[in-house]
Amino acid sequence: MSDQFELPFGEARPVLQDPKLIRTFLGWERPLLPLAVEHLTRDWAHGPLDLSHLLVVVPTKQAGRRLRSSLALHAATRDAAVLPPAVVTPDVLLSPAFLPDLTEVVATRAEVLITWAEALLDANLDDFRQVFPIKPEERNLNWALHAANDLIAVQSLLGEAGLDMQGAAGVMAGEGLEPQRWSELSRLEGMADRLLSKRKRMSPRAARSRAAGEGLAASTVKAIVVLGVPDPPPLFCSALKHHLGTLQCEIVIHAPAALDGTFDEFGRPRPDYWTHCPIPIPDLEKNVHQAVNPQLQADYIIDLLSTPDHESLPAVAAIGVPDPELHLPLEKAFADRGQSTFNPVGSAVSSQPLAALLRTLHRLTVSDSFLVFLDLLRIPGVARQACAWEAHEDRPDFDPATMLAELDDFQRHHVPETLGTADQVNRSCERPNPALSRALSWIQTWLRRLDRERIWETLPEFLGQIYAEADSHPGDQPDEFFEATSRLLHDILDSFENGLLTNLEFATSFPDRLRLLLHLFEQEQIYPEHKAEALDLQGWLELPWEDAPHLVVAGMNDGFVPDSLQGHAYLPDGARRLLGLRHNETRHARDAYILSSLLSCREDSGRIDLVFGRR
Repeated sequence: MSDQFELPFGEARPVLQDPKLIRTFLGWERPLLPLAVEHLTRDWAHGPLDLSHLLVVVPTKQAGRRLRSSLALHAATRDAAVLPPAVVTPDVLLSPAFLPDLTEVVATRAEVLITWAEALLDANLDDFRQVFPIKPEERNLNWALHAANDLIAVQSLLGEAGLDMQGAAGVMAGEGLEPQRWSELSRLEGMADRLLSKRKRMSPRAARSRAAGEGLAASTVKAIVVLGVPDPPPLFCSALKHHLGTLQCEIVIHAPAALDGTFDEFGRPRPDYWTHCPIPIPDLEKNVHQAVNPQLQADYIIDLLSTPDHESLPAVAAIGVPDPELHLPLEKAFADRGQSTFNPVGSAVSSQPLAALLRTLHRLTVSDSFLVFLDLLRIPGVARQACAWEAHEDRPDFDPATMLAELDDFQRHHVPETLGTADQVNRSCERPNPALSRALSWIQTWLRRLDRERIWETLPEFLGQIYAEADSHPGDQPDEFFEATSRLLHDILDSFENGLLTNLEFATSFPDRLRLLLHLFEQEQIYPEHKAEALDLQGWLELPWEDAPHLVVAGMNDGFVPDSLQGHAYLPDGARRLLGLRHNETRHARDAYILSSLLSCREDSGRIDLVFGRR
């Protein structure tokens, strides 16, 4: 099932008379999910459950999956079909999908990255001393990509309030806060924008701002319901005000009506109340636990949930993991006990074996190191291809283990630094090592091809030979992980073929193109299929949507609950407050409210355990 819906657009709507946001309080005697289903279906009497006229905004994709599934189950209790609402996250209202008349092409994330990298490599850094007080030792593509990432992240933060660097520079200068630095950032942003325009692309932030002020919902949508979203970004709130002129907009809050004064009009907890509100935790000694490090926290959670009444664990218990460092030890701890887990955030491509192979190949292309070549050969599937290189009756196939042993022995005796040196030494021997000769011939042939030919044609051929056999999938990962990473890699290579690299003077060589590909590839996430028996390891914002009676929240560590950002290089907390961005106090209020709701909805029926660690 898709996470987002295709929304058909239609004619302009009549303007509503006296439009205003409707706030609805569900109470918090029970978890949010069943209350949300009851609220959305309150007018359903008979026939199919038709909610297709609603656009429901939830905080995360996982929350959307849970809501759609629960609506389907609710309809099934009456043997009825369900016409579901469009369930989206706040960003969707700010996307080009809400601009049906948009004629410009909005730049992809890869195109934005490339234009920033190009701007940084073209810039005279002497003119940007406040942004780059220390010049990089090597001003190369790798530096430019990482610096571009940092600056794009600043743009993204500013975009939460509909700002760009130029707008922020005006505000900061007015307060006398680093005016020169922000002026330089504004100029760099202008350089990147001009390069985007040259490529006939619209900046994503411009598209978001236009969607906030001009967005058009689908003709089938009659109302927007913002359901359990405690910290929508400011630009989303602006978009909601815009839609309020033609659509009914409802803010649904998981809290009792008696607390209406502690939330603003968009359902955001007010810091002046929630940052000072005491949170009564029942039976502290029983329900609050401490474990020093992630592994000990994982072990403690296993013990908590290893009781006889938890025979069907996913049905009666759930785990929240605000600290991502806990995911790996928890996944391993449960796997050792035969319990599968599911992480809604997905798995980083950078942690996958295919990414490790490409990183090693890139290291080899820039260093020509014999030791790096040995590292490459140790990756599953690689040595087998080197062994089979030009094998025939007079040149029999080698065993991979034998080849690696012989190359390791050659390395110990001759210590060659480069592939070229290894080749020269081997040729000078009275009896050249045939295993080394074949391995060098194989890799040097491929390196020449990769350097001369198109990367989107040659690299898939190189990888296809390594992973040609089903049992050569890298590492111990399931096939779905390998297939997902392969699809992402081919998508990036397709973008290269379709013109992403056109006129890029800084990415003409194979090492640079592979570096760019790796940078894009390793920023991706893969999302394995959710299995019914899996235990979800959910993020903090997803926990209000969890209805399991026993909730264990691990990683209640400083910096994660309450969420806070310390020492940001460009946008410290004071600057965020000044610019109207979400800041530490608003996050503190949000997290205090969420914890209060989690405790309250299990007060009469259920249990919550909080596990703290030391950082």
